[in-house]
Amino acid sequence: MRKKIVGMIIGIILLFSIGVYGKEKPHWNSDVNTIYGDGIVVQFHERTPTYHIWVPGKKNTAVYIVKFNRIIEFIDTNNNGKFDGETDQLLAHAPLTAHDIWTVAAEQMEGENGVFELKISFNATVEVTSVSLSQEMDGGQRVGYAKVAFINHIYDQDVDVNGYEIAGGRELKIDIVISDWPWSNSESKLALEIVFAGFFRGHSGIPKCHREQTQTKAGKMSHIRLEGDADYDVEFKYREEATIRDNQATGCHINASDQFREKSAVTWLVYPHFNGTLIHDPSICAGTPEGTLLDTIKTYMPLIAIVVIIVIVLVVIKKK
Repeated sequence: MRKKIVGMIIGIILLFSIGVYGKEKPHWNSDVNTIYGDGIVVQFHERTPTYHIWVPGKKNTAVYIVKFNRIIEFIDTNNNGKFDGETDQLLAHAPLTAHDIWTVAAEQMEGENGVFELKISFNATVEVTSVSLSQEMDGGQRVGYAKVAFINHIYDQDVDVNGYEIAGGRELKIDIVISDWPWSNSESKLALEIVFAGFFRGHSGIPKCHREQTQTKAGKMSHIRLEGDADYDVEFKYREEATIRDNQATGCHINASDQFREKSAVTWLVYPHFNGTLIHDPSICAGTPEGTLLDTIKTYMPLIAIVVIIVIVLVVIKKK
């Protein structure tokens, strides 16, 4: 009898171990331009850097949208390091929403300690056109071209990337790379315009956006939490430092300005004037309003169940 009970315990442990440790690795479906992870699904709308994000099994509840809309060259009129479309002088811009300019490549790799990484790269040569107040979104003369890339990384377990903690299976790290910008002015800066939106319970809407800062071993981090009519949120976060690579790599501070209103939510990340290539690495994470506590409970629930079952079985054996 005891042999049968021991066998049953071993079987239960193996069964639950598969559920805990045999999680499916992140994967890419090129037919629908979608990344699937254990705790996040990311679809690239019309094969562009417009990210539609939801938690597996909850697409009908909420789909959050993070849209990298355009890059703006501007003169920082009041020299406050931020972008203000009403007071700053716009010089040029490069829209990022045309689907026919992007080439997409997928790559899988095994890193240290058996960490699985899925990398999806979007690369484009974007047209930069002049902008005036009367022709902000159309018209304008061609200034030149720039190279832009969005390199997306998702891992099957928690990893530390140069001091940047990335949650496995539910967080997407993004390397934004801007090269060879055809500057119109030697004193100008760039602003990356990011639009936040979503679909909540079948209706389009604007999430409530909240910004906060934290200090980590990687430096200061900015977090923008998107809260829609759903039981989970999405967080857009980034280091307040980017890297400029010309003859050598140097760090530069990143400022930002927000315009969070009832009918629109926009953030502009401001990059300094640079030569060569600028690299910035934000991330997008899906989770619960309370943070990751619920996700942690779900992760370890099978282990808790194993312990409870073993205790019950041992109690039964003792009584016999």
